[in-house]
Amino acid sequence: MPTLPLPKRATIKTRRNDTYDRIKDTYIPTRDGSELCADIFLPLAVVEGAKVPALLSMCPYGKDVHALEWGLPQTDIYAKMNAKIEPLGPDAALEALDPLVWSGELGYAVVRIDSRGVGGTPGMLDPWGLQRSTELGEDAEGNDLYDAIEWTASQPWCSGKVGMSGISYLGMVAWLAAQHQPPSLKAIVPWEAGNDLYFSLFRPGGISNTNFLTHWWNNCVVPYQHGRAEGVSETDLATQRVDFLKSLDWEFRSDGPFPVLERLRGFDKVQIPFYSSTNWMDSEVHAPGNILGYMWAATKPEWKYLETHSGDHINAYYGKDGLERQRRFLGYLLKDSGAVSGGPKDLPKVDLTIRKGATVFRRAEEDFPPPDTEYKEYFFSADDHLQEDDLKCANTDVVAQHEGLTESSFFTSSALEQDLEVLGFPYLELEVATAAKDMDIFVTLINVAPDGNLVVFEGNHAEPSVSVTRGYMRLTHRELDKERSTERLVILAHDNPLPVVPNERYKIKVPIQPTSMIFEKGHKIRIEIGARDSDTLLGVMRHEGGDRTGDRFAGTNTIFQGSKLVLPFVSR
Repeated sequence: MPTLPLPKRATIKTRRNDTYDRIKDTYIPTRDGSELCADIFLPLAVVEGAKVPALLSMCPYGKDVHALEWGLPQTDIYAKMNAKIEPLGPDAALEALDPLVWSGELGYAVVRIDSRGVGGTPGMLDPWGLQRSTELGEDAEGNDLYDAIEWTASQPWCSGKVGMSGISYLGMVAWLAAQHQPPSLKAIVPWEAGNDLYFSLFRPGGISNTNFLTHWWNNCVVPYQHGRAEGVSETDLATQRVDFLKSLDWEFRSDGPFPVLERLRGFDKVQIPFYSSTNWMDSEVHAPGNILGYMWAATKPEWKYLETHSGDHINAYYGKDGLERQRRFLGYLLKDSGAVSGGPKDLPKVDLTIRKGATVFRRAEEDFPPPDTEYKEYFFSADDHLQEDDLKCANTDVVAQHEGLTESSFFTSSALEQDLEVLGFPYLELEVATAAKDMDIFVTLINVAPDGNLVVFEGNHAEPSVSVTRGYMRLTHRELDKERSTERLVILAHDNPLPVVPNERYKIKVPIQPTSMIFEKGHKIRIEIGARDSDTLLGVMRHEGGDRTGDRFAGTNTIFQGSKLVLPFVSR
């Protein structure tokens, strides 16, 4: 049985599909003496001496695993989504650029890197370099990305211009690389990729993303650890990976690696052109990060692009329309000479998929949120209605009660007399109390058709979903971020716990993830406010277990009169 450390792999060059060359298992040096293992895909023009721009990615998903096999046998969610991609080349990998298209057809070098401890790259398996960053007091994975980008730019086949593109983790590290400002990185395409690990991934609203993080680590990362494919024993492998799931105990930004990351990372450090693409149906993880990245990055306005789509997590990136948008953006910045001001003139700066019930269409906007956004209030009533007036009940000021951990309350509007186009960041203003030590608030916005059926959408994992958008907040996390919150934008601080006294009333603002939905005439708006995730949410994405214990959360939760839903809307 082989043991660690393993010998380096041999570097092998082969012609692929008669359209590009693959240099498999190239080693990229880093500043601490370690090496990153990469596959490099080169267009045939390089053989004739051409220098071409490079598109780079790095992730813990195993560069050698084909998209149709990725995740199996642990989970088939991703293989099923990947099977719908056309074309799908012999070197297609999960959430990454396909060399068949980007090298063979479009003429880019594609550099695909295994992050440390994964696939061909030795070292400690440590996603985002969180443990190393804490130990070193510097951004470990950011350093690796910087070194890989500058190495790529210096290669004889490279023009010196490097971009990054990818979905999820691959897009998240594109945001990260941009924050470190390597001089050769000219543009990024973070696709369905949050850029703040705390609120995008670990703790939306302060509530632990337990199910997803456990699934992701056990089924999506650990199976691709360096040495596993070679037959290294589980005992040896366990010594070379961090205890990632201890992250479930990091409740505030003062915990774990976040103090180091907060010091070294930030939107203000993103200054290069980007094309940020988000999925309205990804309200559990990435959607807010893509949009807030667009809003807060220090990049000049003329170099910021935002695109939205809806549906499964994979296919928009590879579809004809998505591919064309990326081609135009990256081609202008990495291939066209003399691009000094403004972006591609025919590419909308804010290119939104607008949802009208279960149908969609595209519309360009001036900015996001649109500058002419207005706001409409719906108050909760004791008869489970959403109403436009705050009608007080003489008998009680309680509008709803439900039990912590197990129950929800529902409120539904009357049938709309005209279309209402919701676009932007909704939020709640609530007055609440709990008999428990703390209170988790889960919000689901729903579109009810005239026949009483719920409007169904394709979810982020290709599942049927009735959620227009979702929101999350823990009562001890109710403190607002005073620098980034505005009157209409609710951003939580997550710095320190605020006290919760049983049965004491608290007036709070609850963030809801950004969305688009035209609620048509005759439809109704419904909102679920609960102490748990909606039954309509895919199990792997639910927030269950972990620190959501009966000792902390069991008890009656109460919502009082005056509580309301605030919806951003536009008139078009």
